[in-house]
Amino acid sequence: ESSSGNLTTVKLQPGQIEIAITGASGNAWESVYYEVYTQKQDVNGNPVINNRVAYGRTNNTGIGYAFLTPGMYAVSVDLPGYNWGNLTTGKGQYNIAIEKGKVNRIFVNLGQLIVGLRDSAGQPAASIYVEVFTQTNNINGDHILANRIWNGRTDIGGIAAVDLTKGLYALKIGENILYDILIADGKITKTDGVSFTQE
Repeated sequence: ESSSGNLTTVKLQPGQIEIAITGASGNAWESVYYEVYTQKQDVNGNPVINNRVAYGRTNNTGIGYAFLTPGMYAVSVDLPGYNWGNLTTGKGQYNIAIEKGKVNRIFVNLGQLIVGLRDSAGQPAASIYVEVFTQTNNINGDHILANRIWNGRTDIGGIAAVDLTKGLYALKIGENILYDILIADGKITKTDGVSFTQE
């Protein structure tokens, strides 16, 4: 209800969300697709995604952003490996609070697995096919392969590398499988297919 001659303006001050993604060496991850959702509660009071309100790709500094009205939001970013957050549908994070006039940065720093292989003479083993899997346990508690995350071949120097979210992974080379390879945020894990070390 307004009277003539009086103009009422309502000023909504948004907040900002930033999604920042870097690799293990601090390199910016450019052109990574992200989505931002409002969230609501399910029948048990747990958060679930509601409406998509923003989406885009990270820029050349590894950052994507959106201006949002204050409230609670969920972010979805499909990164290689395990879920990096607590999202139950896809990979991402619930319960991100946006306050008016403030920036809330969600920072994801991936780890890296470097596979370095040698042949029997100790020379670099080039063009060897390698696969990286998430792992799980069977009914007896033994490790088994879950989802294949990445596959490729070693280069002329005998090296293959992949960036992954944190967790325990399995590496398959031919018929050999190495389980429990630890990948941590911002760390480089090196393996020869037999054991691994982390830097």
